[in-house]
Amino acid sequence: MSPSFINIHTHQIHQNGTVEVFNVNEPALPVPEQAPYFTAGIHPWFIKNLAEQQEQLSQLVLQEKCIAIGECGLDKLCDTDFLVQKTAFRWQIEQATTIQKPLIIHCVKAFDEVLAMLHEKQTTPPVVFHGFNKSKELGLQITKQGHYLSFGRHLFKNEKLQQLLQEIQHQHWFLETDDASFGIRELYQFAAQILETDVETVILQVHNSFKTIFKV
Repeated sequence: MSPSFINIHTHQIHQNGTVEVFNVNEPALPVPEQAPYFTAGIHPWFIKNLAEQQEQLSQLVLQEKCIAIGECGLDKLCDTDFLVQKTAFRWQIEQATTIQKPLIIHCVKAFDEVLAMLHEKQTTPPVVFHGFNKSKELGLQITKQGHYLSFGRHLFKNEKLQQLLQEIQHQHWFLETDDASFGIRELYQFAAQILETDVETVILQVHNSFKTIFKV
């Protein structure tokens, strides 16, 4: 795999010349054929028949193009019962540990609980908190624990996130579009400005991290 613009988390295929990692939020949903890689999880918003979703996901994540489990995690603002969310999340942590694929985390107002559940396991695969938009202090805490952050559209306007990007080790972050309509190249160019470097350096840093934790 040669260095290219890598979009670590997206719900739509944007453009040629980039490596798009498509996210499947519900195991029953189709994966676009043109997606070179995908992640699949049971999102806390979309927990329905958990046992059936677990069975579907356990098969889906074994596909070679599936490089991580998620989005999964906890969300205190959604309608899903919080205990059910924790059951689904704990099961996905166990699955990721068993098959040794990373976790993509969705977390809303539940960082203490998510971090505690991740640390219940003595060893877990790499963990990426997607769409990170919280304090610099929390971001540094997460990365110092060995986890990764993925920055999206909030990086353009949130000065605290920009400071965080400057302070964390370069191998502990990714860039994503999530469900936004802008192209990932725009975000790379902005990240390069923040880091006072060139886009090619950002591409190489993200590429090396991607190769290391996703084993592709």
